[in-house]
Parts: sequence; C-alpha cells; structure tokens
Amino acid sequence: MITERKVKHVQKIKTIIFDLGGVVRNTDWDSIYADVAKRIGVEKNKIADYDKKNIRAMMHGEIGFDHFVAAMNIELDAKSARRIWVEEAVKHTVIDKKVITLIDNLRKNYCVVILSNLTESRTLTDMHIHLYDHFDKVFLSYKEKLCKPDERFFRLALLTTKTAPQGAIFVDDDIRNTDAAKKLGINVIAYADIEQLTDELKKLRVQL
Repeated sequence: MITERKVKHVQKIKTIIFDLGGVVRNTDWDSIYADVAKRIGVEKNKIADYDKKNIRAMMHGEIGFDHFVAAMNIELDAKSARRIWVEEAVKHTVIDKKVITLIDNLRKNYCVVILSNLTESRTLTDMHIHLYDHFDKVFLSYKEKLCKPDERFFRLALLTTKTAPQGAIFVDDDIRNTDAAKKLGINVIAYADIEQLTDELKKLRVQL
C-alpha cells in the first residue's frame, strides 16, 4: 500500500520589501539638528521639538518642508533652507554598503522595493545621494498618506507589484512593523545585521 505524501507548498518569492532607517541607512539626527540650527540661526531644541511634535503629520504628508521653514521664522527662502538641510544631513547619514550590495544582487532575480515611513525632509537627503536608484519601486509614507504598521500600506505595495503575501519578504528593524506584515501572510525578517539578514534570506530559499 502506497501512502500519499503531503508536500508543503512553498510560495516562490517574487518581491523583497525593505525599510530604510536602521536597515539600509543610519542617521545621526541629533547632529543634523545641531548643525542645521547653527547655520540658520536658531536653537537646536527648536528644530528637535518641531520634529518631535509634528513627526506623525510629516510622515503622513500633512506637513511639508516649507511648513518647517516657516515655523523656524528664519530669513531664508525654502530653496536655501533645503540646500542647508541636505548638506548637513548628508554629513551625518551612513549608508550600509554591504546591504546595498546585497540589494543590487537581489534585483537580478527579484523585484526589490522600499516601504518606509518618511518625511519630505528625510527624502530630500535620499534623493540627493540617489539612494532610490537601487530599488525597483519606492513607497514613501508622506507621498502615499499611509504609515506602517497600517496594513493598507503593505497591501498597496503588494497590489502594485502584483505579489501575493506569501510571495513577498518584508525586512524591517521595528518589530511592530514586521508583526503587522506577518499578520497579512507576508514573510518577515526582523533585521539585526547583514549576516543575520543573509542567513534569513537563505532560509526562505532566496537566491543571493
């Protein structure tokens, strides 16, 4: 008598979704606040307090960079303020080159996208250093008016890339976000470092 074997079906991975902050890049915001404040002639705490108070609204795209310039009450136009912000932010932003190399390799076989809670000011720096050039699609909270861990944000990425939840991997260093993605059936990796990320991708049968 032949017993039928039950073979567990493993969904082929199609799309790999990355968070930015704490995974792809690390930013020293305290130093940015201090250096920008010095150049525009305000106290550092004024910028830090503004950021803390308005971060959710900025991430949802309700408040843009021009609002920040007006709130600082400085004698600079928005263009000049943007230039100063970007110059100082670039100095204190470190891109993980090993993660970028991994992403570039993954793109040979997979759709690799960004899904990140970002404000316009943070995006200015990313665009200046051409960070988004390393990804196939970019989903930013301030543009989409959605923030993680809202499941609608994840669903937007899946719908746009035409990917089933089981065919996607989401990488983030915030467990609140990975838990939310996991509830939708998305494979998740709670990021710790490049070695751990590589090991977890291998377990999910990703071709590196």
